[in-house]
Amino acid sequence: MRFQRGILRRLMLVSAQRLRTAERQRVEFASYDVLGRVARRIDELAETGTETAEGIEIDAGLSQEDLAAWTAASREAVSKALGAMR
Repeated sequence: MRFQRGILRRLMLVSAQRLRTAERQRVEFASYDVLGRVARRIDELAETGTETAEGIEIDAGLSQEDLAAWTAASREAVSKALGAMR
C-alpha cells in the first residue's frame, strides 16, 4: 500500500505541474502577440544557454517550424518575429 501511495503522490505532482504549465501558456497565448510569445520562448531557452563574448548562445536544435509549434504560430509569423528581433 505504501508503494502505491508514493506512485499516486508523484502522479498527482506531475499532473499539477502540467496543469500549471498549460494554464500559463493559455494566458500567454491570449495576452501576447507572436513577437511576444517568440521572445518569451527565446528567453526561456537563454536560461540554459552558454554565455559567450557576443551574448548567450542557444543550442536547442529548434527549427522555425518547431518554434512555431511551441508558440502556436505559423512558421512565417515566427520568421517575421525573429527578423524584427534581429
